[in-house]
Amino acid sequence: MKTVGIAELKAKLSEHLRRVKRGEHVIVEERGTAIAEIQPIHGQPTRLQIRPATRRLAQVAFTRRGKGEPYSRHDMDLDRRGRRP
Repeated sequence: MKTVGIAELKAKLSEHLRRVKRGEHVIVEERGTAIAEIQPIHGQPTRLQIRPATRRLAQVAFTRRGKGEPYSRHDMDLDRRGRRP
């Protein structure tokens, strides 16, 4: 098992991915703390599957626009500061 920092992983990504292809695990550290593990996929990689729709698009409920007045980011900032009239 190989342990690498983020900078080294970025600089030598292809090399580390070759290790993973050979079956090794690579631990990625950030400031001395392990944050991720890169490991080989066992068996066949999962492929996305297209499934048939369960209902027509016209039957799907969509969110409706609110009836209130528009509310800008500026308004939200004023609310947070307690300055909204």
